[in-house]
Amino acid sequence: MLQRCIRFKERRRRRRSWWEEAEEEKGEKNKDQSVRLVSLSCSVLKNDAQ
Repeated sequence: MLQRCIRFKERRRRRRSWWEEAEEEKGEKNKDQSVRLVSLSCSVLKNDAQ
């Protein structure tokens, strides 16, 4: 399950959406928000697998 989570994160990193690009331009603080969003999506994936 952890592997799927990691693959998901890798996909997210490669195929960034427009709002992630915009947040990166705003700075590190907003980038932290994107990381939390991916972690949240990851948690949802874990719950689905159980």
